[in-house]
Amino acid sequence: MLIEHFKLRRIDRVYKKHFATQPIRGFYQSLEYPNLLIIDKENGRRADAINAGLNLVRYPPVCQTDADCVFEEDTLLRMARPFLLNSNVIGATAFIRPSNGIVVDQGKIVDRSLPKGWLPLFQVVEYLRSFQWARAGLTRMKSMLCMPDSESGFRG
Repeated sequence: MLIEHFKLRRIDRVYKKHFATQPIRGFYQSLEYPNLLIIDKENGRRADAINAGLNLVRYPPVCQTDADCVFEEDTLLRMARPFLLNSNVIGATAFIRPSNGIVVDQGKIVDRSLPKGWLPLFQVVEYLRSFQWARAGLTRMKSMLCMPDSESGFRG
């Protein structure tokens, strides 16, 4: 689906391997979006996939997100701000929402409602509790012990 939708073509790519990863099968680049690079690799779980991406990053900061999360329109701008304001910042996170109950059209959130099922509803409540309430309070007290891994950015 990615190959067809983004008109990807297989390319050769040379890179310095900073982190060991499972074998990479190939690289694909979009004709329409030249900055879009897809890495096809053996499954090594989440951390391995992030390491493969880090091996190819050219500019800091680096942002990673879960596939089931949806960005607000200004999420990346808000997440980049701490890096620009303070050179000592090494990590930042953003408020994110699980995609359950959200309608996206042309890359923009057009409707926010609660999901119909109990399990997706519990996911929404857990995101609100842990990411938007608890960690927001910890941030204000400058006592954040860990960042949520569903949406985070790091200085390279």
